[in-house]
Amino acid sequence: MRPGHSEPAAEASRSGTTRRFTVLTVTTAVLMAAASAPPPIYPLYRERWDSSVTMSTVVFAA
Repeated sequence: MRPGHSEPAAEASRSGTTRRFTVLTVTTAVLMAAASAPPPIYPLYRERWDSSVTMSTVVFAA
C-alpha cells in the first residue's frame, strides 16, 4: 500500500460512520424540537378553565 492512500474498506467504514452520526444528530434535533413544542390542545384548556396565557404557561411548565 502506498503512503497517503487509505484502504477502500477503511474509507467506506468512515463514510458509514459519518452517515450514521448525521442521522442520529438530525433525529435527536427533530425529537427535541417536537418535545418542546406546545400541543394544540392548550388553547382548549385555556378556554375551558377560563385562564390567561400566563397561567397556562405556569401550570404546564411545572
